[in-house]
Amino acid sequence: MSALPAFLFCAVVVVLIAITEPDTMSAFGIELLLTAAIPAVFAALAQCFIILAGDIDLGLGSAMGLANVVAATLLVSHLAEGVAALVGLIAAYAAIGWLVETFHVPAVIVTLGASFVWLGIALIMQPEPGGTAPNWLSRIYGLVLPVVPEPVYIVIAATGVAYWIISRTGYGVVMRAFGNRPSALTQVGRSRLRARMGLYSLAGICVVLGGLAVTAVSFGSDANASATYTLSSIAAAVIGGAEFSGGVASPTGAVLGGLALAFMSSLLSFLNVSTNYQSAVLGLCLVAVFGLRRVLKRGGGDS
Repeated sequence: MSALPAFLFCAVVVVLIAITEPDTMSAFGIELLLTAAIPAVFAALAQCFIILAGDIDLGLGSAMGLANVVAATLLVSHLAEGVAALVGLIAAYAAIGWLVETFHVPAVIVTLGASFVWLGIALIMQPEPGGTAPNWLSRIYGLVLPVVPEPVYIVIAATGVAYWIISRTGYGVVMRAFGNRPSALTQVGRSRLRARMGLYSLAGICVVLGGLAVTAVSFGSDANASATYTLSSIAAAVIGGAEFSGGVASPTGAVLGGLALAFMSSLLSFLNVSTNYQSAVLGLCLVAVFGLRRVLKRGGGDS
């Protein structure tokens, strides 16, 4: 039920796209739409893990931009150093979780500060847009798979793995309990620090995968281009049923929310809506979806 508003939003947008541009419903059209949406999917999943801890990541877009720059530069010319840098970014996310839990610093402050660090490093590495996608990454995102286009498999796999981790593993139960009631973990002898660092590490992995996806889609890198994923990922996760109080988050809903927002941008472009008005239209759609979610919660007896 928590993912229903995101599903309805996504379905409506897809129907409108089909009416506006029927050719997009071909295999090639679907592949183009989904390929462009893959970074938004990983961004939504990353934010989903952070919100599960009861936090918000205000540096997610900048971190994806850094991963994008690393992928388009170091991974091309110095593979080992590039891999080490991306692993270091994941470790940095775990360190943020450690900092938030150990020193009780609000996550919004730490992640906002981290956003300037990510952006600064990315601009030092590449002051201007450029770079190129590694050949092996382009080949991975250019595979021809049977039955449906490759992006469909990527979206399903990412959603399935995240869902399995959160809902089907014992540690996933621990992480949900941490976000909902941290004191309960202490009572049963579990480590709150390990739970928070685990969630932040999973978010870091999704951020890196999102940065790689941006590189594969754009065939280059721009330190500033991924900034919009910060707010869109928060919106996608909340549309998908996440609660800022922590402990409640739906990977399926977050992915549907991310897809809906990405598809909505494509729809507005098809309708020749000026970029000056696209943000306003997206904002109105989000308000409508949030309203629908509230109505559904009341109808289900949720206070």
